[in-house]
Amino acid sequence: MDALAIAEVCGALGAARAKASDILRLSVGIQLLLVVGQEVVEGQTWAVLNHECEHVPTDLWLQLQDAIKIEGELLNETPSTRIREIIN
Repeated sequence: MDALAIAEVCGALGAARAKASDILRLSVGIQLLLVVGQEVVEGQTWAVLNHECEHVPTDLWLQLQDAIKIEGELLNETPSTRIREIIN
């Protein structure tokens, strides 16, 4: 999941302010219905986008889809790290 891209989509739907006078829409956000390690079955709802729009703009849907990827079996993979070096 690309958290920044998801936050940008939520912000565009009203969860952020472009200027101080903008009103926040506190109902906007992503609700995850599964926990880490839980299996995702094809066709299963595992996340809900809460918003107040009549229709979510296509460009925001595409940005959200690009931000979330589900790929194969991850149980045996070693998680990647951003730590380049440990200095003692």
